[in-house]
Amino acid sequence: MRSIAVINRKGGSGKTTTAVNTAAALAGLGHPALLIDVDPQGSASDWLDREGNDRGLREAFTVTGDLGRLAVPTDTAGLDIVPSTQWLITAEKNMLGDLSVGISRALQRIPPRWDFVIVDCPPSLSYLAIGVMMGVRELVIPVEAHSMAFTGAVEVMDELPAVRKLNPSLASIFLLPCRVTRTRHARGVVEALENDFPAEVTAARIRESITLAEAADEQQPITAYAPNGIGASDYRDFARELLNRPPPPVQAKSSWWQSPVSSLSGR
Repeated sequence: MRSIAVINRKGGSGKTTTAVNTAAALAGLGHPALLIDVDPQGSASDWLDREGNDRGLREAFTVTGDLGRLAVPTDTAGLDIVPSTQWLITAEKNMLGDLSVGISRALQRIPPRWDFVIVDCPPSLSYLAIGVMMGVRELVIPVEAHSMAFTGAVEVMDELPAVRKLNPSLASIFLLPCRVTRTRHARGVVEALENDFPAEVTAARIRESITLAEAADEQQPITAYAPNGIGASDYRDFARELLNRPPPPVQAKSSWWQSPVSSLSGR
């Protein structure tokens, strides 16, 4: 089972769009996927029209570590979701680093019922996001093809050395260009990504398409809403790229619970 966080410190980067539609594309290719929404805004949960369980999520992150029992099926075959709840807002304010530890443990205890676990993170390097990065093995960083979006991706990349001290099993990083247009500006942003991060930039490109926004309004993944459109095609290409680039073997974990989680969050 592969565990992947979708993260960017900048909102509007295509983070939730990528989490929902990558998970759906993988499921459509015959690889069961679990989408976990840890963004308190609950955009992925709204997209797939599912409501969370406050008590269940609290227990999973503080007592049982059992996220698997909170998974509910979606209307897409092979795709389940653990929806977000408003409890995450209170938990982050009150639990701080303990929340990061609880999330990490819960992610590592997910039973291998799915081929992929995709986690939609909040658009900030918060205790929620740190906990996810401590518990997964791969990161996908969607980058909108606009110069203003470049900073958010660079900030996440800059934090990776500190994150890897907490989680040496964090193996693969994918920088995914999103909302790509034919403009000179968009081409320049993608070229800058390729120059600065040649090993991390994906071959897949997610082109600008109004059908992606329409799919969210209709509460369907793009593979269901417009299965023959460019959005579905692009996310299937990215899903195939993930399948063709398996992570390296798992490394031994460090004693991350002894490390100062608060140093990463800046709090």
